[in-house]
Amino acid sequence: NAGLIVASGNVGIGTTTIGQLAKVQIYDSTYNTGLLIGDEIETAVNSLVGYRIVPFNNGNVYLDAKTYSGGTINFRVGEGAELASARTWMTVDSTNGNVGIGTTGPTSKLHSFYNSGGSVTPGLLIENTQDAWGVALQFKDRFTGGSNDLWTLFAISGAIAVDRYLAFRASGAEVFRVQQNGYVGIGTAAPLSTLSMGDGTGEAAAAYLQIDSKGAAPAAGDCDAAGEATRMIWSHDNNRLYMCDGAGGWFYADGTSASSINFKQNIEPLSYGIKELMQLEPVFFSYKESYNSDTSRQIGFIAEDTVGIIPEVGEDDGHGNLYTLKYANLTALLTKTVQDVVKVLDISSASTSSPALVVDSSGNVGIGTANPTARLDVNGVVKVGVSDSYRLNAPCDPEPGPGSIVYSAASKCFIGCGRDDADSSWVWMRLGDGPR
Repeated sequence: NAGLIVASGNVGIGTTTIGQLAKVQIYDSTYNTGLLIGDEIETAVNSLVGYRIVPFNNGNVYLDAKTYSGGTINFRVGEGAELASARTWMTVDSTNGNVGIGTTGPTSKLHSFYNSGGSVTPGLLIENTQDAWGVALQFKDRFTGGSNDLWTLFAISGAIAVDRYLAFRASGAEVFRVQQNGYVGIGTAAPLSTLSMGDGTGEAAAAYLQIDSKGAAPAAGDCDAAGEATRMIWSHDNNRLYMCDGAGGWFYADGTSASSINFKQNIEPLSYGIKELMQLEPVFFSYKESYNSDTSRQIGFIAEDTVGIIPEVGEDDGHGNLYTLKYANLTALLTKTVQDVVKVLDISSASTSSPALVVDSSGNVGIGTANPTARLDVNGVVKVGVSDSYRLNAPCDPEPGPGSIVYSAASKCFIGCGRDDADSSWVWMRLGDGPR
């Protein structure tokens, strides 16, 4: 037949020269024909089924297949029954163009499925054999009016562990990376711990860690298993950051409380003072090991005893159980106590480089001396009061009482309240006169 030749077992169609490696060669100068198996698939009849390999005049080669409505194109290899789906390794769904590898029902543009039987087998492997170069998987969303952002998952293999990492990039800028040593960096290309955030370049580039928030304190039942230890959550009702110990205990750190008058109401002077301070009982103690692994000796207060004196410094665990003391609030009590003492004994102008007033262990009081040798030891001039009411020989008992000393303006001398031996009465007498 015209256009058909057979030479050395090879077949040529539309050509008089058969390629050296071709068993069947089809040629057409219009580049619109090729090898057709089955029905004529260019006809607009859905019941026709065929497969064609054709080089087209645009320089491309097409593998063109036509199926019944809803049919698939299947690529099979391996042993087994001729029609067994177990030999189907790749499928193209003709209705939507989805490609399945290891599945005959692909649900996405590329669907890879493998029943590993318990072993770990990668569904997709991208490999680069060139040293110092990585491999990348890119995603691009080209929706109408969008910026055509490019998202890249990038893998690099270097000579040392920190040079081997998996990074995620958005529009060319790295968002986070995971190094081979397990360190994760968010906003930094050099993570120095299990999780590193930010590169420390300043406030403008600061990275923040945000955790979940709820209103009330978390329930004990959310923190009663070892696997729940180290959980954290912020309570915006209590302004606290709660941390779980895995044994039913939530520990917390308070947020900073505002001090400006703009945030306060019901302001009134503090009524507590030295009386309440003297009732407090500071103690030594150590924590139970079930609460804190640090069982060293501590100092502080017992919360139950303290709130019995000053209820406002107690703080519960969010469920009505007394938990700790607001130690910072005790500074207001200390300030008020010092102020009360200064009202009685004003030492605000005393020297801070040397003792101005000393009370030793025997009860001796020294003024101007650090080593008093008498009940009152004054190193300096003593000034006593001047009175027009008291004079020589006048009674001085019961007021101001025996032992009193004053300067009498009327008698123009220092007088003291002493005992008159004549009648055993207490009268004012000139200092230095002795008994009479």
